[in-house]
Amino acid sequence: MTASSCSSVESETPKPQIKTVYLDPVIPPAAEIECQLTTVPRDQALTDKQTQDLWNKDRTEIKVCNVRRRLAVSAAKAPASGSPE
Repeated sequence: MTASSCSSVESETPKPQIKTVYLDPVIPPAAEIECQLTTVPRDQALTDKQTQDLWNKDRTEIKVCNVRRRLAVSAAKAPASGSPE
């Protein structure tokens, strides 16, 4: 069996065009707000131990939250590596 083709010229496949676009991130205003204390239920009096434990927990969470928030905001504002300035 013999197969023949009418065209001997190979058609070129168009190459995909890739365009790199650098966008500035949109940082919501809420990201600039310091982290807040958690709310404590007001329906009962707290024992001294609960007061101390909740205070320590809140302070730790606020410090961690603020560090993470600041790092995220500064990373979003920093130019991406390799991007034109």
